[in-house]
Amino acid sequence: MPHRLVLAAALTLLALPAAAETACWIDYAEFENNVPHLDVGACPDGAPTPERGFCRLGIAGDAVTIYVFEFKDGASCLTRAQRLSLPEFLDRFGATYRRP
Repeated sequence: MPHRLVLAAALTLLALPAAAETACWIDYAEFENNVPHLDVGACPDGAPTPERGFCRLGIAGDAVTIYVFEFKDGASCLTRAQRLSLPEFLDRFGATYRRP
C-alpha cells in the first residue's frame, strides 16, 4: 500500500506543469555574437542609466540604430531599438558625449 501512495504522489508531481523560465527574446550574449555594433559608454538619450542597462550603436550606410539593453532577472535584454539617419542622429545628439 505505501508503494502505491508513493507512485501516486510521483505521478501527480509529473502531471503538474513545469515552472516557466523567463528569458529575453534577444539577450546581449546572442546580440554580441551576431549583430555588428559599436560599444558606447552611455546611451544617447541618457536612458537607461548605467545601473539599469546600456546601449550599443549599429551603423549601416547612413543609418544609425540605437540598441537599448536593460538588466532584467540577471540577464541583459534588448528592450528597444531606434533607427535614425546619421544626420538626424548627429543633429539630435551631437558628435560627442560625456562618459559617465
